[in-house]
Amino acid sequence: LSVVAAQLLDDQQYLTGLSDMCSNKAKTWDVRSQVRQDELSALTQAIAIVKGAVKEKTTAATIRFAQRGMSVRLAEAIVRDPASMEAVEAEAEAADAPSFVQKQALRGGAFRSAVRLRRASPSPADDGSQTVMNMLLDKGKQLHSAMLSSLATQIGQQGGADKFA
Repeated sequence: LSVVAAQLLDDQQYLTGLSDMCSNKAKTWDVRSQVRQDELSALTQAIAIVKGAVKEKTTAATIRFAQRGMSVRLAEAIVRDPASMEAVEAEAEAADAPSFVQKQALRGGAFRSAVRLRRASPSPADDGSQTVMNMLLDKGKQLHSAMLSSLATQIGQQGGADKFA
């Protein structure tokens, strides 16, 4: 009799746990269904707004962001004409390349640092690349920056090479 009572108690506990689990899954399903229903409702309202108010206010003069067909005849004509290609290449070569050198006025501590570097310039014939290289090496060591050290190395390797070639 005690074995049967223990089995009945275990079965009732299992049934209670199973019932709770099913109840939780049902609640989760209901919440997910409600969220889906809300999303569909929002999409339906958005479509109605686009079909109504937006369509009424849209005219042929309204800016369109979709790309329209494009002719490549001009590009083909330029490519076939050697003089035009030379002009394009000359324009590309004349354009300034991106640079990491600061071209604006310095303020505060950066200004004092630049003055110190200018005074420590090794020779008047130097174009400043040696000074920049030394500064980058120092800052690279100070900040443990491989990027700054690498940039300094690249500047040093250019050496006497023509920097505009």
